[in-house]
Amino acid sequence: HAGSSSNARGASECELCPAGTYKGAGAGPCIDCPVATYTDEEGRSECKLAEPGTYVSEEGSSETTNCSAGTYSSTAASYCKICGIGSYSAEGDSECKLCDAGSSSNATGASECGLCPVGTYKGAG
Repeated sequence: HAGSSSNARGASECELCPAGTYKGAGAGPCIDCPVATYTDEEGRSECKLAEPGTYVSEEGSSETTNCSAGTYSSTAASYCKICGIGSYSAEGDSECKLCDAGSSSNATGASECGLCPVGTYKGAG
């Protein structure tokens, strides 16, 4: 059956593949989910793609990890990308947001924007 495997030759029953692995139809062992995918349940016939704002960096994962503040990811990511200067993100964001007019981030990977210092300005974007 899909999602199950027998570990012993001549086995009369199949065991469900554990979380982090999958098995399509046919004979053979359970297979680790590739990087950027996961299964959080046993007995799966395919792996799920990591959702936007999360990543999976190792094979055989049973869960995703949220991107930290200042980073983001799209679907099926194996790592999170760093937000550029002038943008920011919160934990688990799928994209960076531009700082509002009158504020900016001075470094990459910002989790918030700060007001421009006295005597300076920044337009929108």
